[in-house]
Amino acid sequence: MRKIFMILAALCCFTLAQAVPARPGLIRHTQPDGSVIMIRMNGDEYCHWVTDASGNVLEMDSDGYYRPATQAQIDARRAAGRIRRAAADKVRRLSPAKAGIASGKDKHFLVILLSFDGTDFSVSDPQTAFTNLMNETGYSANGGTGSVRDYYSDNSHENFVPTFDVAGPYQVPGTASYYAGSSGTENAEIAFYEACQQANSDVDFSDYDLDGDEVVDMVFFYYAGYNQAEGAANTIWPHQYSFQWTSYKDNTFDGKKLGSYACSSELTGTSGTTMCGIGTACHEFGHAMGLPDFYDTDYEKQNGLSAGMFSFSTMDSGSYNNDGRTPPYFTIEERIMLGWIDASDAFMEFSTSGSYTIGTVDGNIAYKTPTDQDGEYFVYECRGSNGWDAGLPSHGLIVTHVDKSSRIVTIYSGSTEITNQTAAQLWSNWSRYNAINENGSHPCCYVVPAADQSNLMFGYKYYSQYQRYLFRNSYNVLIPFPTTCENVTYNSFTAVSWNGVSSDVRISNISYSNNQVTLYATVPSSTLHYNAIANPGNGVYTAGSIFALELEEGDAQPVASVAWYFDDEPVSGSSVILTAGTHVVEAHLTLQSGETKILELSLVAQ
Repeated sequence: MRKIFMILAALCCFTLAQAVPARPGLIRHTQPDGSVIMIRMNGDEYCHWVTDASGNVLEMDSDGYYRPATQAQIDARRAAGRIRRAAADKVRRLSPAKAGIASGKDKHFLVILLSFDGTDFSVSDPQTAFTNLMNETGYSANGGTGSVRDYYSDNSHENFVPTFDVAGPYQVPGTASYYAGSSGTENAEIAFYEACQQANSDVDFSDYDLDGDEVVDMVFFYYAGYNQAEGAANTIWPHQYSFQWTSYKDNTFDGKKLGSYACSSELTGTSGTTMCGIGTACHEFGHAMGLPDFYDTDYEKQNGLSAGMFSFSTMDSGSYNNDGRTPPYFTIEERIMLGWIDASDAFMEFSTSGSYTIGTVDGNIAYKTPTDQDGEYFVYECRGSNGWDAGLPSHGLIVTHVDKSSRIVTIYSGSTEITNQTAAQLWSNWSRYNAINENGSHPCCYVVPAADQSNLMFGYKYYSQYQRYLFRNSYNVLIPFPTTCENVTYNSFTAVSWNGVSSDVRISNISYSNNQVTLYATVPSSTLHYNAIANPGNGVYTAGSIFALELEEGDAQPVASVAWYFDDEPVSGSSVILTAGTHVVEAHLTLQSGETKILELSLVAQ
């Protein structure tokens, strides 16, 4: 058991293509002597490790106890992860993602149930239970808020309504520990291949070649017991892969080759008999439909830990929202990738200065502001408390910084530096490296935190031992606008590109209520001829909020420089925090003509 996080995987038999991240948060773990410790799972099936509540890295010894890890053990795990990652990149290059599968109302996908020697299903009627989990309209067992079919039907506006045919369960001869192996996935494909052999007498595999390419497009496996991503040692880590690149070359069933597969466990957590939610299935099925991961898929920190989409995307840690029962709505970007929205008309724009009301993302509503770099932009979505977003940690305006430009973004394949990929290529050919958010200094699709808008390490806590970082899941609540942190309200935003250029569009007075975001957008106007202090609240503001010191510049009097004063005191920054009462803002302008001019604005904070 001590080897579980150390030994290199048997890569000639099994490497991984797409991943599911570890379950966020602390997990109760009982040691062999009955003592209880709190542990945290980190990483994904490429490279994963266990820490205690203080962030110290742990290793399981031969007696089954978690104990502090040595630096040598950590280095060995990192090296193994790099090798698995490089091999997985090779698999992805040979297995391009399929397009056009995520549409239609008559597509059937195969689900196979399997148990292990010594590990049977806990539910009394597994086939009925999983048929309901995957297909039942309004599925509510075990606190569920819908089935996998519901999730994809709702997100696609019924353009894609899959049906999942459940077969089994079948018992494979080995133990769960054997199939998990040293990496959590080492011999997993053996179990799934054996399950397919047993299912062959009950299933016509040719029914599941959806695009006529002689390959079964997707098989989903649910295995009995728990999974390693949620802290259960000696179990399989949920993942997605392809049978086409395993050691089983004779994988033809009913005249069709087995293609991609994904898997997850029957139960959630590490103890008890609570059946799983749908989150992991929705995440892994998303890969099969053509979606990448939006978390940092590189855990060696060769280019820094990266910001991502966190709880706000099913393709990040959102698959665990509400214990996996309520994964969030797909973002507009994800809907574009799935072919449910045309990219050319997916976004609205802030065309004129004024107030805007934004409905929730499930209505395919989003705004976009461009930057000075072609292909780089910011997306504005309302993430409410309705439907699939009910499980989010907080609600309001989510701002996502997206880069699909021609600039080079350095990534790694294992330990090999890749310097010839543009941001646009990381998107268009994502299945090659699955690295959209791998570069810590340049993620290509991440949420901008309202409480710390320029901090790419927002939410990551630094632990001194072995230089480990950990994203604090509780910090998700400070991401949507507006938010309040340390008695300061953050309700304004001006986008800044990777080139350091601020957007001409300024967003302020952001509020959220009843599943709607209201904001004021200040947009350059061709009819504005004279300079003025930006006043989006029309002189009335909330005490504790941030007032941005911004100038609406007119073309009649070009400005060379500006100095700001607040209540007769000079201000060195670009904003002030408003206290209750009446205030005066002054802008001391030096015009390009050499003339000086003072603009004044009176306002009230309540």
